[in-house]
Amino acid sequence: MIVLVGTLVALGACQDALVHDVGILSDLPCPAPCWQGLTPGASTLEDAREVLDGLGGSLVGGYSEQQLHGETVLIQWHFRECQYCAVNGISLDNGVVSTISMFVPYNVPVADLLAGYGEPEGIVAFEDGLPEHRYVAVSMFYGQRGLTFVLELPTDRPMLDPTSRVMHASYSEPYTLSSKQEALGDEQALTPWPGYGNALSLSDPLP
Repeated sequence: MIVLVGTLVALGACQDALVHDVGILSDLPCPAPCWQGLTPGASTLEDAREVLDGLGGSLVGGYSEQQLHGETVLIQWHFRECQYCAVNGISLDNGVVSTISMFVPYNVPVADLLAGYGEPEGIVAFEDGLPEHRYVAVSMFYGQRGLTFVLELPTDRPMLDPTSRVMHASYSEPYTLSSKQEALGDEQALTPWPGYGNALSLSDPLP
């Protein structure tokens, strides 16, 4: 019986790790942009509900569903281990998952991200946040994979280094950098990966 209890505890801890790793580096239970068996462009609303119902013990108060406009639905939740962190969400269009966006509670350093995925196709950095909590957001775009990762750096020292932590992950179908640039507007130009250093002193914009 002691062995069984220990096994159950270990399985529970393993599940939590898989949930909060959000599959960035582990590829478990499926490689990103798949998350917990949900794949943008293929999984349905019923699939999303089934996955989140199965993770009930890891969520705070379950999850909410909101009809935004037309056939767009937004599902939101907080992970129990990080209930005061940013909200997580799944967007669906016409009943199909389009985007999965999550806060990353566990430490995923940018060096590990680069080792796993290589240099991003493009990045953008700009000051963001609330008046009481300003930061420099650095978005790393892997359009061919349908992945976007965001780092947050202090405004007084916005230095990219190997330990800079990935804070948010967004999974979608593959996208073009031009579509991201259009969404960002002219004031925030995408640039190639500049290497480590001051995130606000980036190289020339992408052609």
